[in-house]
Amino acid sequence: LTLRARPSWGAATSDDRRRRWAFGIEYLATAGPVQLLTILAAPSLGLAQTGFLRALQTVYGPLNIAIMGLRNALVPAAAEEKQARVLWSLAVKASALALFVTALMTTVLLLCPGLGVALMGDSWPQDPALLAGFALGRFATAAIFGALIVFRATDASHLSTPLRLVTAALFLVP
Repeated sequence: LTLRARPSWGAATSDDRRRRWAFGIEYLATAGPVQLLTILAAPSLGLAQTGFLRALQTVYGPLNIAIMGLRNALVPAAAEEKQARVLWSLAVKASALALFVTALMTTVLLLCPGLGVALMGDSWPQDPALLAGFALGRFATAAIFGALIVFRATDASHLSTPLRLVTAALFLVP
């Protein structure tokens, strides 16, 4: 405010503009399908199923926040890594961690449906197939998690964006 500098979109280099667009599309591919799923469910499945999907989104929401935080913490460290083998080892470990946490959370919710009811009340889906279908999209996100870290760290948004768009479809198909 003191310097009265105004940010300008056009002042960035072409690489910066390309990176901004790619990361913006990647963000939309991360957040968009889950929201689109709710919009599509309302007219086609009914209000009750839409409520069930919102309940699943609410319970899995903290997992999204933790994964995004982990990604933002690991990208700078990965950008400093010069050895490709170490970088991809980090990616595999990050994906394995995300898959493990997603699998653990899904297993607990499938084995203890009372926990979901305790958390979300009548909005919790009684059909385990809905939970399993939603979890499939979460597994797809976890599986590519490490690759997204590497692609972001190496400024390869031309690879991360299509990869994220492909896995975004797995939220809508089930």
